[in-house]
Amino acid sequence: MDIHDEDALTPSFRNNQYITNTLLLIIHIILFFLFLYSNVYFMIIANIGSILLYISNFYFIKKNKFLLVFRLTYFEILIHLIVATIAVGSNSGFVMFGTVLPCYLFFTTKGILLESEKENIENTFVYQLLSTFGMIFAVCWSFRRDAMYEISDEMRLAFQIFVILLITCVFSCVMGYYLKQIQFFEFQLIAQKNKFVKMSRYDALTGLHNRRSTEEYFEKALMKKTKFSVIMCDIDDFKHINDTYGHLCGDQALMHISHILKSYVCKKDIVGRWGGEEILIFLPECSLEQAQITAERLRSKVMQEKFIYEGMEIPLTMTFGVTKARKEQSLNEIVKQVDDYLYKGKEAGKNCVVIE
Repeated sequence: MDIHDEDALTPSFRNNQYITNTLLLIIHIILFFLFLYSNVYFMIIANIGSILLYISNFYFIKKNKFLLVFRLTYFEILIHLIVATIAVGSNSGFVMFGTVLPCYLFFTTKGILLESEKENIENTFVYQLLSTFGMIFAVCWSFRRDAMYEISDEMRLAFQIFVILLITCVFSCVMGYYLKQIQFFEFQLIAQKNKFVKMSRYDALTGLHNRRSTEEYFEKALMKKTKFSVIMCDIDDFKHINDTYGHLCGDQALMHISHILKSYVCKKDIVGRWGGEEILIFLPECSLEQAQITAERLRSKVMQEKFIYEGMEIPLTMTFGVTKARKEQSLNEIVKQVDDYLYKGKEAGKNCVVIE
């Protein structure tokens, strides 16, 4: 196998190699006809060889010989620009085509030249030096000696326009690639940021707001002196469920309950996991009577919704404490108050709603 990067074996990578090779084949077919029209026989023969090389590359790509394809293509481009400059002169523009070799190296060397990233960079640098020396040699030769073939000014202009168009296309592709990569990394950063925000604000098991996030909503409401009510609830006999059916069942029960609570509260209400099986619900701009109605609805829904674990139906109920926050109260005082109502409900037989 002539390749070390596993990503390079993906269909996308192979398709890109086919596309690149096809474009290079088309370019050399066009050059063949341009040289044929100009009667530059030396370059006609050279382009026939180049065309055969790119046809052979399709076979090597199919066989995953990407390193061989890279070397054949690289040296073909380098030799082609040197001999074309010698054949028709530096003012034909062919030596300018050497400026695209760094782009070709950029697109093809990742994971192809060598497995080590450091060695990969070193090899790329060596190849680029060869390109630079090749262009310098071609220009110096052209200045010291006359071109092998005399071509008309019209054909010289045609060659220059053709080369400039090729260079423009290559650089446009590179810029497009860079912009696509920047966009990709931007999306990745946004996704990572959202992931970390979610991890910092939401409980991993239930998907509810975690304690820290829930406290923030309370503190903001207290600072703004916003009216709100609070519901504290937990699953009845949760320890018995864990002891009888296992902690995995307990986790599933928590997830089941959390889904119900999130589904049957208003969008503006905040449902947070306060600790263990205790869940705190923050209801902004909600009176005590409205909070009681919400708690009763939730209690009824939890009792009605079937919880199935490993084919067994396990009855679930919840007890609720409800209170209305007062301006002079702190967060701890509000939580302690609603927690007291919750435990009064436990003492009263569970599966009920207790308000102040």
